[in-house]
Amino acid sequence: MMVASKQWWRIPVFWVALCSLGMAQTDVTTLLKRGLSDAVLKQMPLSETEKNEVLAATAWMLKKKISFFPDGSAGSVHHLPGDGGTRIEWKDFKITGIVEEAVTQADRANSISKRYRVRFGCAASRVWAPKTNGWSEWKPNGDLLFPSSAKVEELAGKWVATVDEQGQFLPVNRGILPSGTGGSDLPAGMMRGKK
Repeated sequence: MMVASKQWWRIPVFWVALCSLGMAQTDVTTLLKRGLSDAVLKQMPLSETEKNEVLAATAWMLKKKISFFPDGSAGSVHHLPGDGGTRIEWKDFKITGIVEEAVTQADRANSISKRYRVRFGCAASRVWAPKTNGWSEWKPNGDLLFPSSAKVEELAGKWVATVDEQGQFLPVNRGILPSGTGGSDLPAGMMRGKK
């Protein structure tokens, strides 16, 4: 690989940034488990092994929708048809409970052997407001459009988690935020460096 002599420093910086982002996203299960220590144990009639399987499936699904950061916060971009996307952040996003749900004969015929409802909670949430080019105030609840729970099923021996979402949620990084109506792709007060 050829690297211009003046740009050699960019390679290590890129790898450190990439590894940091990867490490921030890799321990999602641990971040989510924090809420379970406060949950009522009688709501979770499952073994430790099964609980870990349910949490792993939930974390796998959530990593495709939300970015989790080392400080315990999380972020996502919510896309609706015809919308450019709304950035959302949560403080202390976590799982607050796991409840077993009934499995019917029809479910069993479709290879579903177990089903749980995994509930989510957070300390507060806020959204990026493009019109004001800034964040809203923190609200003491989650975003109304993000599902408050996920369905986790054991399907043909594999655990699968799904959420019923309006639109689509995608993970974000903590880089440059969306712009306001000023025509720039940078937040107010920021400028691009000269190349």
